[in-house]
Amino acid sequence: MNDLYTYVLASYAPTDQADIEADLILNDEPMKFLQVTGMDGDIADIIEARKQLLNDGSAKDVLILHLGSLATLNDAILKEVAA
Repeated sequence: MNDLYTYVLASYAPTDQADIEADLILNDEPMKFLQVTGMDGDIADIIEARKQLLNDGSAKDVLILHLGSLATLNDAILKEVAA
């Protein structure tokens, strides 16, 4: 599989009292994912997709990860869980 142009985009916002857990911690602030999507494309496509995700007024920003980077993170998590 050629993942050179494959990305995951996730818009996020601060958690609120109704949330049980955070999806990520950013600058010591708990955040929740609002929308997560995968896509193939070049940088212009990624920028446009980010703009679309930010249309949700509660979105603070969009996390963009390359598929290869996600694989690296997954390997590190699995290694830690197995330890």
